[in-house]
Amino acid sequence: MRQGAPERKMATAIANILAGMDRLIDAGADHILVMNMPDLGLTPLMNGHNLHMNGPDQRRKFVDDANGGTRLSSSFNKALHNGLAPYRKLVRLYEVDVFALMNRFVDQGVFDNATHMLMANQPTVKSHMFWDTHHPTDDAHRLIAEAVYQKVITVFKPTALSPCRSLVNGAGPIANRGHQGNASR
Repeated sequence: MRQGAPERKMATAIANILAGMDRLIDAGADHILVMNMPDLGLTPLMNGHNLHMNGPDQRRKFVDDANGGTRLSSSFNKALHNGLAPYRKLVRLYEVDVFALMNRFVDQGVFDNATHMLMANQPTVKSHMFWDTHHPTDDAHRLIAEAVYQKVITVFKPTALSPCRSLVNGAGPIANRGHQGNASR
């Protein structure tokens, strides 16, 4: 079967992640955290909620794009999960399922708006899940960081991670970097 551009890019991305794992292990790492890909079908880039649509054909195209984004993310995550199998025997591997987490945000109504991107003059508190067409807002990042923290805290004493804990709660050295919308920019 011939691979298309998305499949080739996925294979390259997974190969790069696994090569990075090898480098970390070679450098002595014995605890490694890996996050999978979020559901691209949820993003404003794929769901069509940020564009003016003319007629049912254009709406259908975005439904197809959202379903395709979900399938692409699912395929990537399955291939990543399978690729990580040998590493589970070598190191303590912490896998964070961002795909499921962000779907849970939508299903549980964590954000008032999980389909549109945040506009510059709107509040960010429990407002939007997406900053732009595909990046989560500060609030979504904070919830993802909390999930990461919960995944690793069971292994380490809380005092060992207290600097990280303060970052998750919005304090610490990088919390106030002067960004209103998205700290990852």
